[in-house]
Amino acid sequence: MKKNVFFLLPTVISAVLSGSQPIAEAADDASFIAVVKTQSFAQFNPIVPSLIDEDDDDGREPLSFEVFVQGTSTGAINSGSFSGPGSVASGSLSQDGQRWFFEQSFDKKPQLDAAFPGSGDYVISLEGENDGDQSVTLSFAAENYPNIPFITNFEALQALDASAAITLEWNPFQGGTADDHISFYINRENSSEGGTVYEAPNPGQPGALDGTSTSLTLPPGTLEPGSDYTVQIGFYRIGTPDTSYVDAIPAFGKRTRFPIETVPVTDAQEPSLRESSPSHDANEVTDNSVVMFRFDEAMNQDVDFSQAINWTGLDSSKFSYSWSSSGKRLFCNYTDPLPLSTTIGWTLNPVAGSSGPPATRLEDLTGNPLRDAPRSGEFTTASTSSSGQPDVDWYYLIKARYYNQDSSSTTSGEDYNVHVGFGLNGLNTAFPVELTVPGAGSSVEMDGRGGGSGQDESASYVEKSDFDAFLANGNYTFGFNSFNDAPREVTLELTPESYPDPPFIQDYATLQEIDSAHDLTINWDAMPSPGSDDYIVVFVSNSEDREVFFTPLPGQSGEIITEPLPATATSVVIPGETLPPGRNLQLNVAFVSVSDKDTVSYPGATGSAGFATITSMGIETGGDAIAPEMDMLLMTSSGQMQFMVSGEVGITYTVESSNDLINWTTESSQSIDSEGGAGLTGSFSYTGQGTSDAPYRFYRVREGHGSSSGD
Repeated sequence: MKKNVFFLLPTVISAVLSGSQPIAEAADDASFIAVVKTQSFAQFNPIVPSLIDEDDDDGREPLSFEVFVQGTSTGAINSGSFSGPGSVASGSLSQDGQRWFFEQSFDKKPQLDAAFPGSGDYVISLEGENDGDQSVTLSFAAENYPNIPFITNFEALQALDASAAITLEWNPFQGGTADDHISFYINRENSSEGGTVYEAPNPGQPGALDGTSTSLTLPPGTLEPGSDYTVQIGFYRIGTPDTSYVDAIPAFGKRTRFPIETVPVTDAQEPSLRESSPSHDANEVTDNSVVMFRFDEAMNQDVDFSQAINWTGLDSSKFSYSWSSSGKRLFCNYTDPLPLSTTIGWTLNPVAGSSGPPATRLEDLTGNPLRDAPRSGEFTTASTSSSGQPDVDWYYLIKARYYNQDSSSTTSGEDYNVHVGFGLNGLNTAFPVELTVPGAGSSVEMDGRGGGSGQDESASYVEKSDFDAFLANGNYTFGFNSFNDAPREVTLELTPESYPDPPFIQDYATLQEIDSAHDLTINWDAMPSPGSDDYIVVFVSNSEDREVFFTPLPGQSGEIITEPLPATATSVVIPGETLPPGRNLQLNVAFVSVSDKDTVSYPGATGSAGFATITSMGIETGGDAIAPEMDMLLMTSSGQMQFMVSGEVGITYTVESSNDLINWTTESSQSIDSEGGAGLTGSFSYTGQGTSDAPYRFYRVREGHGSSSGD
């Protein structure tokens, strides 16, 4: 869904004056100018939004500084630049047709504010074809971001009738007035045509959205049936304009993107299998696991599974089957523990089958059979039994604030997060897991992806007011619908607010030149006055925000550090060959003040809730980074080539192909997880498709994802 700064225009940039005031007439060469600082969020459920994640947003970072100039025609402006009060707050504007722009994004707010301060003058200079040299000066008032736009009828927007009028509703713009502006546009996903299919009118035009608007109704036929869309709504608090040349504004903004979906008139699309858990070729699968298949659309639940699924390696008559409420997940629960040290195979739709009822094949609600059937896979069970363990092992919820540390001091990172998760003793042994948030009025489903062994989720915010608005202190309830245990609701009390002081990490200089081949001791000052249930967490993450080392939470058992660190600890040893060489990493030490601990409500499972203060420090390992390697495993008569890509665990690698060694096309981007190999390295396989129209095809692998930046 990535969309550049142009979405700000014309709806935001032209919002210089309120709808009740006339907009200044455009000069010959330019019509609008803006300087904007923006926070970007995503909403994927009816409860909470969160700052966008780079992995889910084409690498875009959530905070941005933007300069924009709208020309009156292509060629009207010859060049543009800006200068500001920061040490690097200057640059040239780039052209795209009539528009000239500059945009730079950041991961954290201190980085944004250091590069582009909120105080001082920003001067935008233009050379126009008719107007000659012109400039405007804009200044941000005291920092005054609006609240986060939040869609209040989210669930109703996931199955829309495109032939009817569609109303989208959102929370009020707090303190918003007719002088402020709300931007709104809709993009169609997976469309060859691309682009925006709807954009709200400009200020002063009928239907324009100002800071008092709380809904928008789309006329019938605006959207296409059977299509997925991404919508983005932005709240922009407009500062003092400069109209000496043309209308020019400074603004603080927050914008939220979210999905909507229209139902098809007729459904001729075959459903696809999105995921199987255990995954194909998985090993050491515990014998208390439940097999799960996830499809991309709701399925017909009236099925004769004895014909729709063929099992090998066990007695298929001992399976019982159940569907998720959405009809997109099928759970296959074996009456007995799965046989140990056994390779179990499955085939979906082994024969063509029929619609029934009952259907003798897996099909969607309109009778379309599973795509690319028959679909097969297998997994191998562990040699020792896990039978008899509770379905749920642990669950937790932590509200955290982050600090940054250099050699001598800690400073607020203006970074607030909630971390929530649960762990299962077998794959898919509990589904769904519902989390009820204080004041939300409904629960959110934690879907248990990540292999079916549990789920860890987080939501991030820049301002504590946003954090507490959506994730208030109070009672959080987990609802566990288990396959082997009785369903349970357990509540953790997250109150009163009790954030510890920030940890202070010792030995700063030593941590800037680490020999990762040897044991490394991390030291910190003691946690002041810890409670009996308080604890400490240490974790190290790489540039892709994946953890390469961590100490466990209460109830967990870690692979490297087996037990949680007590609140009295002042050091931990990271064994040699744990941290990758040649990398800039992020060390985090968390003091956690526990507000509630529960080992009774769900026998055998440990629940905990608390407030954490986390200190982050950049560290660096010496040596050369692990380089990726690609080996061809086989080539089929049809031209398919299978490769094995080896590299560093936790790093994303991209496979590219070329017919001429000059122009390269991205084939696939995939990260290596810890199950792909022992220690620091692992691998994944990739199958490339040969083409008959080219005598040669070359393949290469490189670190990172997205388009290549060079040869």
